[in-house]
Amino acid sequence: MKILLTGATGYIGKRILPVLVDAGHEVICCVRDKSRFKPPEAVKQKIKIIQIDLLVKESLDAIPRDIDGAYYLVHSMSASSDYQKLEQESAINFRNALNETKVRHVVYLSGIVNESDLSDHLESRKTVEFMRLNQLPDNGDLASMGQPVWSETNYEGIGFGIGWAVVLDPAKANIIASVGEHHWGGAASTFFWLDPEEEMFVIFLTQLIPSSTYPIRRELRSRVYQALID
Repeated sequence: MKILLTGATGYIGKRILPVLVDAGHEVICCVRDKSRFKPPEAVKQKIKIIQIDLLVKESLDAIPRDIDGAYYLVHSMSASSDYQKLEQESAINFRNALNETKVRHVVYLSGIVNESDLSDHLESRKTVEFMRLNQLPDNGDLASMGQPVWSETNYEGIGFGIGWAVVLDPAKANIIASVGEHHWGGAASTFFWLDPEEEMFVIFLTQLIPSSTYPIRRELRSRVYQALID
């Protein structure tokens, strides 16, 4: 896969980079200042580096159009009092730029599973908390809006936020989960979920088409939650 990695100079980005390269992916590293980026020699000749600034829309033209996936690992650690506005502007610019590509997966990794002791900076992620809330009319579930077509699960007890499903009632949905857990899957059985209550996130990448072939996501969820002992 051709993967776009933002935040390549950050704590998480520097650790994900060699993992992606070792897995055989073609990685395009996005940095604001190439002179500050010192990748390991083992991966230096296997990556492409582009210089962009998420607050400068024109610089995002450097993002290749044929990427398959993207990691959004950046935030506005600015001393400016407008960092909340900058945070939102960066995310919107990134989203709009990706809309011009062939990207199929976007991984947004942040502290969104943490709901306590937020710093002033992290409070700019309150928008994400709103996205996690059920947005359906009268707090209804997906079953009240229509019938599932190809999904291997029913829609009872499952709401929908802005971009992902939200668990409203695990018993009604007949799954092991926490209320408020949010998730989504792809046609090839790929899956992710974030559980703020357990402070846990899971990313599952596979290729099984269609996703209704085998209930692999349901079994994965059961095994993960059954492994929790505290």
